[in-house]
Amino acid sequence: MDQSDLSFFGLLALTAIVYYLWDRSRKADAEAASAETIRATIELARIRDVYRALEKTGEEGSFAILAAPQTTTPEEDDPIHLQLAIHGGKAGVDWVLLSDQNIAEQERFIQFATARGFAVTELDDDVPYLRVEAGVRSPELCIDALRELYGLQSDDVVDLEANGFDWPASGTQVAAGPRDG
Repeated sequence: MDQSDLSFFGLLALTAIVYYLWDRSRKADAEAASAETIRATIELARIRDVYRALEKTGEEGSFAILAAPQTTTPEEDDPIHLQLAIHGGKAGVDWVLLSDQNIAEQERFIQFATARGFAVTELDDDVPYLRVEAGVRSPELCIDALRELYGLQSDDVVDLEANGFDWPASGTQVAAGPRDG
């Protein structure tokens, strides 16, 4: 081999190494972006879209926290939180027992869910919560709880914090924004 052959193979090897490092960096950036938490506001009626996206593209541990600011009282500024999440390979509804209001309202939520034929299980994965595996009826359970227990309407907005799945779903808006009123 002459000097030009060695230079060519050296350049080829260097190009392969640079491409390999670039590709690894690109994939790491994509994985990091998918692990980012998305925050938005959505209309109550869009909870169905969030659930479909969670079911379609989520995996174990994926979640969407829904916080309803309209549920606060003058003395309490922490809203009611409902969570759609995948646990044990199944999507369901969680009533997370962290906020004072969720703790105070847990019996009311249990009665609401059981009156509709759902089993409520108490779980604790470093955080205590009530779990309802309502299958395809999970978004309706969330929407109905916010409507019937707290008086929200379909066009009222809730805060969304989503992680571990593709949102917004293709062709949807991130936020509906507050209503004029």
